[in-house]
Formats: sequence, C-alpha cells, structure tokens
Amino acid sequence: MIHKKQEKYTIRIYYYILHDTGIKGEYLINWTSKIKFKSLLNEKQKNTIAKRIVCFDCEVEAISLSHARSKAYNIIKDFSTYLAALLNVGFSPYMGIFKHFITKEIQGKEICFTDNFQREGFLDKELNLIVSDNMNGLHHINDYLSVQPNTYFSYFINDKFETKGGYIQNNDEILNTNLKNTFKSIKITKVQGRAEYSDNIDYDGQYKLNLLVPKQIRKFFKEINNLDDTTGRYFRNSCRLYNISLIVD
Repeated sequence: MIHKKQEKYTIRIYYYILHDTGIKGEYLINWTSKIKFKSLLNEKQKNTIAKRIVCFDCEVEAISLSHARSKAYNIIKDFSTYLAALLNVGFSPYMGIFKHFITKEIQGKEICFTDNFQREGFLDKELNLIVSDNMNGLHHINDYLSVQPNTYFSYFINDKFETKGGYIQNNDEILNTNLKNTFKSIKITKVQGRAEYSDNIDYDGQYKLNLLVPKQIRKFFKEINNLDDTTGRYFRNSCRLYNISLIVD
C-alpha cells in the first residue's frame, strides 16, 4: 500500500467567548501541536457583553485539506477546554445561526424598516475568509465567488459544468483551492512585541474587563501532557464539564 506524503498545514479554528473585550494580546504555545491564539476582531464597542471571536492557528501534518482540518479541530477542541478552566471563561466553537435582523433604510423623506432573515457570520480580513462555522460554513472569498454549487451532485467551475459522485462537501479540495493554499501558506511565528500576562490564575476571568492569560500557562499545558492516561482522561472530562458550565448563550 502506498501512503500519501504528509504536508504541513496551519489551520485556523474559530471559537467565541462572552466577554466585554475578549482576550488581550496573542499567545504562542507549543503543546501537542504549535498553537497561536488571539481575539480576532477588535470591535469598537467595548464594555458590552458580546460574542468575542477567538481564533486558534494550529500547525499539523496531514495528507489532505480534509485530514488537516479534522486533526486541527480535534486538537483545538481539547486545547480550548483546558484554556476555559485556566481563564475561567467558557469557549464555544463559532456557529452562525439564522436570525431576524431589522435594517433601516431612508427612501426620500421616509424611513423604512425591513425584516431580514439571515445567517450570522463575519469576515476574517487577515486570511480573506468568510466564516459562518468551522465546517461547511468556511470559505475563501475567491472560492465563494467563483464556485456556485448547482445540486448535491454537480457544480460549476470556470463556467464549465462538472459532475462528481457523492455530496458536495466543504472539504472538497476542488471547491476550496484558495482555502487550501491559505492554510498551507500560514506560518506560525513568534509573537510580535511583549505579550501581557497576569501574575496568577484569576478565577474571576469572566467578569474582568481585561482578560489576561496567566504566566503559568505553559507549565499548565506541559503538566497536562505528563498525566497518565487514566488521570488525563478524567481531567479532560472534568474540564469539558466545567467549560459547559461557563457557557452562557
């Protein structure tokens, strides 16, 4: 059996926390993989409890885009769970849902209100990605504009009709050329400038205006790797339950 050669990818995974401002600064951690995380969007409106986007760049080796995204998602699922216990704030994978939005338009001298039923999402301007979730709702701008799915079994590429067995999936590399190139080109580098840390673990993190990462973060994740299998499994499950208890939605 011939095995495909693994290539290096850096996959970005999106989570959110409910907080006034989000995480202050960016941080690089060498854990089971090299991971860098930070608050992505610097919203102008502060002192308002809202969904603050946190992005995790995770370096993995994989045989395909699908394989890389799956590995990174599972790594960050555990990493964010432990981070929730350390920062005392709940982390949820970003999932844009359909909601009603009221828009105001001025038509002549009249003000008109329109009700729109749309899905939540945001634009990651750093990578030119349109984000509604971490799965099928993640597209590069150029892929999103150039590829228009026609049915579950067909699609258009460069004005040419193509057919393919199976369902159209967001992991299909033909439909995500720019997404694949983006995740292969990202390089995790050292944090620019001096990262800000708190001196100790703060158990009021969810209620603090400035959410700082404690200095002990690297020791914390190092000790997690040193746990035996049984203790590690119990600790992971405990952190998962604690994270769920912190999530308010």
